[in-house]
Amino acid sequence: MKIKRKKVEMREDYDKEVDILDFYWGKGTEHSRELDVHIVVDFDKKDNIVGIEIWDFAAALKESQREVDEIFKLRDKREKKK
Repeated sequence: MKIKRKKVEMREDYDKEVDILDFYWGKGTEHSRELDVHIVVDFDKKDNIVGIEIWDFAAALKESQREVDEIFKLRDKREKKK
């Protein structure tokens, strides 16, 4: 069985107010499916996965908000160096 892979740009967004981390690499979410109480997968109209949402991100990782902020500060520093 051959798996066809495409190289796509992945983006992420973290919303502190609702504590959701969102990874997305496609355009146009047609529908979503909740895998469990913390994970939602987004699909396009051809049923390709175009995104993943992690709800209650900080709580699910049992990390303090300060540690989560530090993760994203480090990411932002890396992106500025590019």
